[in-house]
Amino acid sequence: MLPRGYCGCLVDVLCFCSGARAQTETVLYTFAGLGDGGVPYAGLISDRDGNLYGTATQYGDGPCTFPFAGCGTVFELMHVNDHGNLQWTFKVLYTFLGGSDGADPSSDLVFDPSGNLYGTTAWGGTGCEGTGCGTVFELERSGDEWVEKILHRFTGESDGEDPTGSVTLDSQGNIYGTTAYGGDDSCYFEGAGPGCGVVFRLSRTSDAEEPTWSETVLHTFEASDGANPYVGVTLAPAKFCGALAGQVCIFGTVTNGAQGTIEPGGAVFQIAPAGASWSYRMLYEFPGGCGGPGGPLLVDESGTLYGMAHLGGQGCSGAVFSLQPDATAAGEWIETNLYSFEGPGGAFPLYQGLVMDQRGNLYGTTSDGGRSLNCEDGCGVVFRLTQWADGGSWYESGMYSMEGGVDGLGPLSGNVVVSGGAVYGMTPSGGNLSCTGFGAGCGVIYRIGP
Repeated sequence: MLPRGYCGCLVDVLCFCSGARAQTETVLYTFAGLGDGGVPYAGLISDRDGNLYGTATQYGDGPCTFPFAGCGTVFELMHVNDHGNLQWTFKVLYTFLGGSDGADPSSDLVFDPSGNLYGTTAWGGTGCEGTGCGTVFELERSGDEWVEKILHRFTGESDGEDPTGSVTLDSQGNIYGTTAYGGDDSCYFEGAGPGCGVVFRLSRTSDAEEPTWSETVLHTFEASDGANPYVGVTLAPAKFCGALAGQVCIFGTVTNGAQGTIEPGGAVFQIAPAGASWSYRMLYEFPGGCGGPGGPLLVDESGTLYGMAHLGGQGCSGAVFSLQPDATAAGEWIETNLYSFEGPGGAFPLYQGLVMDQRGNLYGTTSDGGRSLNCEDGCGVVFRLTQWADGGSWYESGMYSMEGGVDGLGPLSGNVVVSGGAVYGMTPSGGNLSCTGFGAGCGVIYRIGP
């Protein structure tokens, strides 16, 4: 039986059903490591017009000096159709200033209904021996300019520290997110810092023109129930966790902890309203040394969760998994390994998430693997997974090997944008090889398509 959405693609090229043409990479922008920023850890988002928005973790014109000059930027990549010739223009929307302002943004951005942008910075703000414990920020559009507002500065204590993941908004404008550290300082991850992280919510405390925000910690991790949520959470309708209409369910991952230890393993968790408080439960605990779930979870209309594990799969070199409620046992969830990565087909999806198209295909990236010989372990891949029409197994129906060098390498985190038969994303390395990042080059913005 043919797979759902089958279009006869070979596994070593990324193909789509519009003519099943082989795909090529186009570098839309190469970071210079100057005022534009560089070393983008995150993924991209797109507005209604197809313009792309993202964050660059390093460089920019801010006064930071560690590990490189600059505190990071927020940018837009605008496309203009010039008589049928599509041109892309890069524009810095905001340059972080360090100190109380924030520094090192490493998360995807998110829009609110008014078109304002929200995100986090891992450093900056206050505390943490002068480096700052991180912030949540808003960029408000004001004509052709963008104005930054700091909504919360973390202290590194019970409120959390180092928010590396993206935030998400509910219909009331509340903001949900995670911090990788902070919380319970008796929980300690060697080589990182005190605290195993928290899940938080920010809520407006007034309707004034300049409202203030209040943080509520929804859960504090203690290692045995998970540790280090490096990515953001996913909101789902109330029916998926038995909550009341108008409430939200929260699903997320922790990269470490669970199984009674802080060692790699990790878990998928659910947080649900419970009267005036919130209840936490682990839905699935990955085995130690062969788990490490990363990127934000994807939830479909049936309530099935999809994600990737850095060390999951048959060879512990990465996997795509699903979780769905057990129809025979109330409250239990079943984990299914949908696809195991190995070498040429990709390897080690660190903090990447998944995107699903209208046909039900899954798209994402891995940091290593692929067929390029320009990197010791491969330069990473952009992939598509398709399920067979009988609802059985999944296979890699399209794959593009990153070439490395000036074309970029090692996509690290966040989600790709799938639009118009093409995939858009970023790499933190490669590009301008005279720019020093964490390796050669400060990264690129790419398009994979016909």
